[in-house]
Amino acid sequence: MPDPETAVTISANGLSRRFGNHLAVNNITLELKRGEVLGFLGPNGAGKTTTMQMLTGNLAPSAGTIRICGIDLFDEPRAAKARIGYLPEVPPLYRELTVDEYLVGVPALRMAMMVAQGLPPNANVVASQANVAFAKANHAELKPKIDAADSALTAKK
Repeated sequence: MPDPETAVTISANGLSRRFGNHLAVNNITLELKRGEVLGFLGPNGAGKTTTMQMLTGNLAPSAGTIRICGIDLFDEPRAAKARIGYLPEVPPLYRELTVDEYLVGVPALRMAMMVAQGLPPNANVVASQANVAFAKANHAELKPKIDAADSALTAKK
């Protein structure tokens, strides 16, 4: 049994993506273990966003394999994606909602979806509603943290 402290959380092997004749990502291989941090640096058009979209299952690669916590992203996409929290460059916010409405509404929707599927509510979703009062007092400076927390709510440890 692998040591959970050094377990591989994300692995990609031979990852490539073409858009027509344009090769956006060329044969990337990487491995990320629990506790490690990985950043992508490069100019616009270097393939950073494309790589992230592939690693999170939002874009199919032209070639290569991806495993999330040992689960093949293409063979078992729901199981693999359940272990990913991803906040994209442009967060998918409901622009017509205030921060307060978003903090209350999104966890409530997620909880309702879980109940409708016969699943027990995730403790993180329930706990997030308890933190709304604190967030209300600090909207502007907490917005990046709120976005990150929302992304984390969708991921399982």
